[in-house]
Amino acid sequence: TVISPVGPLLALGPTGVGKTLLMQTAAQFLDLPLVVADCLGLVSEGVVGRSLGGLGVGLLQRFHNDPSALVGTIFFADEFDKLFVTPGLYSQPVGSQLLRLIEGGDLPLETSSRDSFEPSVRQLATSSWLFILAGAFQDAYEEKATPARAVGFATSSGQGCGDSAAAMEITQEDLTRRGVPRELVGRLRHVVSLHALGRDALLRILHSGEFSPVAEINAMLASTGHRIEFSDALLGKIADEAIQCGTGARGLRQKLLSRAGDLLFDAPSDARERVVRIEQ
Repeated sequence: TVISPVGPLLALGPTGVGKTLLMQTAAQFLDLPLVVADCLGLVSEGVVGRSLGGLGVGLLQRFHNDPSALVGTIFFADEFDKLFVTPGLYSQPVGSQLLRLIEGGDLPLETSSRDSFEPSVRQLATSSWLFILAGAFQDAYEEKATPARAVGFATSSGQGCGDSAAAMEITQEDLTRRGVPRELVGRLRHVVSLHALGRDALLRILHSGEFSPVAEINAMLASTGHRIEFSDALLGKIADEAIQCGTGARGLRQKLLSRAGDLLFDAPSDARERVVRIEQ
């Protein structure tokens, strides 16, 4: 028996908040297939490029050409807002195709003469799939964060200035005004908002755990006998830069690498075992 999924869901959150990582972790924990579709790179059916049908072929290939293994697939459409905020030649058709799938339509598979893989079916049933649409909708949040001009006397609590949690919620009207079809908005069962990562969260990402950027850099140096220690002041500065630039967790690794670049380059030719501390 196939249980109908609870979606589709709309996941809202700024760049670098971890939307894709959250989906990957959930799929791994639940042991379910996952498709990550970057809506910015998708083209409509019949056009050369990366299409929804091509993603379906890749998914089927990963699961050994067995359609029954795809029951319960999580379909994660990232950068969903870009389909409508910055409409292009192929964005509207892709949005229509997503709506058709969300409504339970089958996903036609697209192959080319250059493909050596031959799918066992011509289309995939998606009625058991969970569709999660993710986007920043940054302009909507910025619009709500702009203080409205008050008429009459303002209250001391600042009510009506657009900074309360309720005022910052994205509504169905916000979505339709930005080009998302009403048919698609009406299908959304849940809207989940992910808040921007704060300084403490970014610091934990930087140095906590075996997969943190600090641990990764030192793993690269393990064979040379070198180790890098980054000062708390430097890590704090990197976190502050990420907040100021609005990049979230993205780019933290690159910012660390830019500080450690010379040592990473010189370490293989340096026979000494040593600990190097970088202060700034």
